[in-house]
Amino acid sequence: MLLFAKVASNGALWGPIIEKAFAKVNGNYEASQVGSPLEFYSAFNGAPTYSIQMTSTSQLAAWNEIFSAVTNQLNVGAITPASPPYGLVGFHVHSILGAY
Repeated sequence: MLLFAKVASNGALWGPIIEKAFAKVNGNYEASQVGSPLEFYSAFNGAPTYSIQMTSTSQLAAWNEIFSAVTNQLNVGAITPASPPYGLVGFHVHSILGAY
């Protein structure tokens, strides 16, 4: 199922415009859905990226990485597994805005 950005309730168009630009750079919408969200972060802000896998990292080590990144004002995202807990959407990228 494909999900696309929508115009915000306040009428802001930047979400759909950025999504369309990213799809154009990648050839089309389908091609832009393949790959890692690291590509998106790197393409839109030019920042270096890296990834940690929760399956091979302890929860405490992952928390320390996330907390350090947020504290240093870096962009942080998380990808949910196929069947995530807490009612989250599977195989979805979430931005982490804070760590407390």
